[in-house]
Amino acid sequence: VLFNWIFAFDTAYLPLEIRADYAAVGILGKVVFFAASMSVPMMFARIAHSKDEAQKKLYMNLAYGFGILAGLGLTGIFYFFGTDLVSLIYGGKYMSIIPVLPIYSMGATAYALGLARLNYKISQGLYKSWLVLLPVAIIQAVALTMFKPDLEFAITLQTIVLMFTGILLVVTKEDSNNQAKL
Repeated sequence: VLFNWIFAFDTAYLPLEIRADYAAVGILGKVVFFAASMSVPMMFARIAHSKDEAQKKLYMNLAYGFGILAGLGLTGIFYFFGTDLVSLIYGGKYMSIIPVLPIYSMGATAYALGLARLNYKISQGLYKSWLVLLPVAIIQAVALTMFKPDLEFAITLQTIVLMFTGILLVVTKEDSNNQAKL
């Protein structure tokens, strides 16, 4: 639940009048998230069976590379064809989400890559980095509750949360004593 808190429970903290628009952005963001994270399971099998650290690093970098390509590819599609996609998918009902789709999809990409790194760390017996998710989820819930945001503020906050968390999960290192460090 904690891995998906940022995506799953954020809508509950929003004013009723923007929940539908926010959910429309969130659905398309999840498409980007899953596209950006699809290469990870394939690479994990290779990483798990590799004894060579250089090969493990190569496979992890390939997973990141494919994730970045998928995420940025969909970001570009949202940027250039957002109007057409929103019209096709939602029948033109949520046209207000078009300006925020590209930046939100970049946040979803960063979060997907961060969770890929987190899953890799967990597979190596390193568990401290996941603790990053708890304070971020709490800060997100408090900010959405306190500020009663409009759609633009909510999407901006969510994008910052996704990017910050994703980047933090990628750059946080743990040693063999399971100590998390930046």
